[in-house]
Amino acid sequence: MKTVIENRGKINVNGASSIGMYTKDKYSKAKQIAGTIAVSSNNVGVVNNGEFKFTGGTITADGTNSVGVYSANGADSTTEIGDGTANSATLTVTNGGVGLYADAGSTQTLKGLNATVSGTNTAGSILFYNIPSTGSTAGKFDLSNNPGSAAVGDYSFAFYTNKNIFC
Repeated sequence: MKTVIENRGKINVNGASSIGMYTKDKYSKAKQIAGTIAVSSNNVGVVNNGEFKFTGGTITADGTNSVGVYSANGADSTTEIGDGTANSATLTVTNGGVGLYADAGSTQTLKGLNATVSGTNTAGSILFYNIPSTGSTAGKFDLSNNPGSAAVGDYSFAFYTNKNIFC
C-alpha cells in the first residue's frame, strides 16, 4: 500500500522521542512543500525509510539530540533536499541539534539547501552526520548539484563522521 504525506502548514515536534513525519518503507512517500517543521530536544522532524522530498519551507532542529531529517533503508530510501534552485529548502540547526543524518546505507541528495548552523559552548550543532547506528552502515550525502549555501557558526560542525561522507 502506498502512503503519501504532505506538509504545507506547521508541525511542532515536542515531548520526548517524537517524530513529525515518518515514511515506513519504499512504498511510503512524504513531502515538505511549504510551512515549517519545528523540532525540539530529543525529537526528529522527518524519519525517512521510503521517499522524502523537501522542496520548500523550513525545518528547524533546536536542542540537544534534535534531528531535522534522518534517513535509513539503503537503496530503498530516497531523500532530496531542495528543488534544484538556490536556497529552495531552509534548514536551521541550533543548540546541539543535527540537521541531516544519513544512516543505514541511505543517501541524501542536496539540490538547493540553505542551512544555518549554530551551537553554544555546552551544546555544539552539526549540519551533516553519518556515524552509523549499531549494526548498520554509514549513509552518504550527494552535494554534486547543490546550488544552495551553508553558514556554520560558533560551536558548530559542518561534518561529523568517521566514514566517507560523500557519494
